[in-house]
Amino acid sequence: MADKWYSPHHSAEELYFSWWCDDMEDLIIDKVFQPDSYILAKPVTYELENKKGTTDTKNLEQGHVYTPDARLILKPEARPFFNIMGEPTTKERKNLPWLMERSDGFEFMVEVKPSGYDPHNMLRLAKINQKWVYEKYGVLVNICRIGNAAKTFFDHTFCPQRYIKCDKNTDRDRKIHFDIKSKDSFLS
Repeated sequence: MADKWYSPHHSAEELYFSWWCDDMEDLIIDKVFQPDSYILAKPVTYELENKKGTTDTKNLEQGHVYTPDARLILKPEARPFFNIMGEPTTKERKNLPWLMERSDGFEFMVEVKPSGYDPHNMLRLAKINQKWVYEKYGVLVNICRIGNAAKTFFDHTFCPQRYIKCDKNTDRDRKIHFDIKSKDSFLS
């Protein structure tokens, strides 16, 4: 099977988010796509005796593992532009991503989801995983809805320069269905 046009990313939305990261590179210390997984539940097993007198281990319930789409470490200078866990926010800023403070900056964990129709109900599963990871590990994963619509991640933060152009024909501008904010206006 041939690679998709958005390879090595798993979806077009993940590619678009990587463009956002590229534009933010001066505030990013480290970025990892598909970082280490979180074990949310171990498998439930039982022993089954076979005819030879030995036992085999079988799964009664499978384990559950979750891997976020990205982990960014942002410089301390990013503080004024995002929400920080444990600090109050305002109504105007509540839709901005939430960061977790670290000794060297801020951690920004991301699960990318499309803004449109969700035929497999994966947003619901992502919200369950988000709660589970926070409860078990104390790590907040931001669900970033990416797409060409209002009230999405690019609408709340800024629109990457590359996203303004069409995916395959970069000579044409994409028709954007929200007010485009530049990175400079977001960071001012």
